[in-house]
Amino acid sequence: MELAILSDEISLDLNEAFRFGEEFGFKKYEIRCMDDYGHRIPDLRPERMDRLEELVGNGSIEVTAVTPGVFKIDASDTDRVRAELEDILPRTCEAAKRLKAPRIITFGVYAGTRCPTRYSR
Repeated sequence: MELAILSDEISLDLNEAFRFGEEFGFKKYEIRCMDDYGHRIPDLRPERMDRLEELVGNGSIEVTAVTPGVFKIDASDTDRVRAELEDILPRTCEAAKRLKAPRIITFGVYAGTRCPTRYSR
């Protein structure tokens, strides 16, 4: 069995994360943030995306998933839901395609007080 790890759980520094990951036998990574927590996929710095694409292309790493952090919102916030569907999600799909990532991990939309009682625990 091969394991994957979030690169930023090792380090927010791209090179350091992959150097330490390699020492521990990791080749598969989930990409969420790099440099700082303000640069989350799909809003990584362009040079980071280029470097990731290079590492994937030459077989140094495999990206198992990207995690943009979308939909951790109340469903009634329709403007934000729309923005994440129409802006962040499509750009995340493009990033996943560039990095050959087969998965995009998102949060579930919070239903707030309008959640049907049959789903309450």
